[in-house]
Amino acid sequence: MRRLQPLVTVILGVLAGARAADAGIDVSSAPAPNFLSGNTTNINGTLAANGWFAYVITLTSDDAPIVSVDLKNDLQGRGGPIGVFGIFHQDSKISADDATTRIATPSTPGPLGAAATQSGRDSLFLNASYYAVALSSPFTEDNNKANSANPPYTGSPLTDTPAAPEASPPVAGNDWGVGSLMTFAGVAPPQIATTSLQLAYVILPGNGAGKDAIRGYATDSLGNTFFFARYIGLDSPPYPDVPEPGSLTILISGALGLLTRRRRTAARSCTCTNQARRK
Repeated sequence: MRRLQPLVTVILGVLAGARAADAGIDVSSAPAPNFLSGNTTNINGTLAANGWFAYVITLTSDDAPIVSVDLKNDLQGRGGPIGVFGIFHQDSKISADDATTRIATPSTPGPLGAAATQSGRDSLFLNASYYAVALSSPFTEDNNKANSANPPYTGSPLTDTPAAPEASPPVAGNDWGVGSLMTFAGVAPPQIATTSLQLAYVILPGNGAGKDAIRGYATDSLGNTFFFARYIGLDSPPYPDVPEPGSLTILISGALGLLTRRRRTAARSCTCTNQARRK
């Protein structure tokens, strides 16, 4: 029986570690609040009519303020995509200088607002000024710059607006489309770090439907780094590679089954040994 104790200790340690890894910093998504003046929704009216929905992604720490976020690098080698990925409505600004250069608009200095989101038409990271210490990887996003009816959601239903460099002052244009990945990594000064952080405003088709997700890492002020992964959308479940209570139950059942089999094997071995001694 004493030989089984190390196995019990290892199993309980693994399960406790899984719970701890999921408990420190968690990610969630919820419908964005109504922030557009004169609009009863949280998104551009044309996009809403074409089946797009808007969500805010938030990081929450149970223990200490969040001092770094990494949505670019796979720090623990888990594999798979890192960042915010799926199908997102995006904008590329058309330069007012030459009317041709496209400029990605991946972040805003402050909280959720009409100006930052192109009046509810652009998916982007929020609170760029939070990461004031350094940007080890800049805010990035892609955009296919395609226009089409929805569904399917392979292009934007919005009409592109050309730039007007001849205007006074010059006016930038908009090239709408669909993106598939948003990434960045940044560090916050401890004196401004908080335990709750609005991470991004995203516009996605339907109510999530298990296609859009976020995977990344965050570190708290105690030096603990946590991995998080979750689908984005209404009542979105954890991404499959994050252990859930059900998975832990299966692990426990399997572990107990293994212990039972080892006890039975040990018992049979003892019985055979005793019988041999009697002979």
